[in-house]
Amino acid sequence: MPSDLSTTSAQIRYDLKAGRAWVAVFEASTGTAVLEYRTPRGSLRAERPRLVLWRPGAPAHILADLDLATTERSI
Repeated sequence: MPSDLSTTSAQIRYDLKAGRAWVAVFEASTGTAVLEYRTPRGSLRAERPRLVLWRPGAPAHILADLDLATTERSI
């Protein structure tokens, strides 16, 4: 993914509008976090579009789960 924030934001908006699934991994001093955009199509499947933010581990720790179709939130 491009390192320029405006270019990255534009690519994410384009993918969201197109319904493409994607994964972004963030590294910070507090550890790693993963943001997934899941869709009914593609490799990250969900019945309805949703964003899931989680930390890797055994088991994975869900930080936020947002159903974009109904705006139900689990944070």
